[in-house]
Amino acid sequence: MPFTDVWVPKLIIANSATKRTFYQFDNDFDYHTSKVSFDSDGTGYLLAGGIIDTSCDADIVYYPADYHICQMELHPETKEIELLKPKPNMYEIAMKYYEGDPEWDVTNITSGLFIEGGYPTLVFDFHIQRKPLHLIKSLILPLILVSVLNIFTFILPVESGERTSFAVTLFLTFAVVMTVVSDTFPATNKVSAFTIFLILRLVTSGLTTIVAILSISVYFRNDEETWKNNIDQTKRRNEFKEEANLNNSIALPQLRCHRKSGKEISLIIDKVALVVFIFEIGVEFIVFATFFALR
Repeated sequence: MPFTDVWVPKLIIANSATKRTFYQFDNDFDYHTSKVSFDSDGTGYLLAGGIIDTSCDADIVYYPADYHICQMELHPETKEIELLKPKPNMYEIAMKYYEGDPEWDVTNITSGLFIEGGYPTLVFDFHIQRKPLHLIKSLILPLILVSVLNIFTFILPVESGERTSFAVTLFLTFAVVMTVVSDTFPATNKVSAFTIFLILRLVTSGLTTIVAILSISVYFRNDEETWKNNIDQTKRRNEFKEEANLNNSIALPQLRCHRKSGKEISLIIDKVALVVFIFEIGVEFIVFATFFALR
């Protein structure tokens, strides 16, 4: 029989993100041509197709290996519980025509009938697991590579003139990746462990840039100061020589500069920074790998 000639209970999707009604036809043609079929015992069946959007509280703490339980809540407009009286296999989700998703795996589907405020509510729980392989290949592995490249900032010779630009480029890489990843997250108050990892990488890259600039500054500034000190020492020594020529009893003082050159100080800074940042990156990777492994 035509759908419009048969009484059907009006079901409402309580947590719908778009339309509240459960019967979501694609167009008016589908609405008017949909039919209700009956069994010999009088049980009627209505096949109502459509795309249903529901809201879900996302838990992104373990992104990109996050696991979610999303619900779809149905209830009639009246308080008559008989409208949702369960029968064997009546509220099971048929997965026969499910073709899968490239990003998510449906691991389990459960259902239950509850009474809330006198209204019967039918709840379907969809257990979904993100497939992390694509994100590992396209996001995590490149980030690990860039993190390792950050260490080479202090191996790059100062004379090459590329150390600062190299460090700044890596810093901007982390900033761009963090922006892109943040845009893909749903609106939620929870913070992802991966976001914390990116923030630490961004801060570490920023510190690497600052230390690299300071090292370059010391490299050239101290050389100039040492050169000026050597000139002053030479002038003073020449003055003593002139006095010694006038009076042979005057001994020439030993004027020596024991200060380290700028290159030596810069090299020490690079070695210390290299060890510190290698240790920091190693500890960071171990902590986050353990966090996900013990989930």
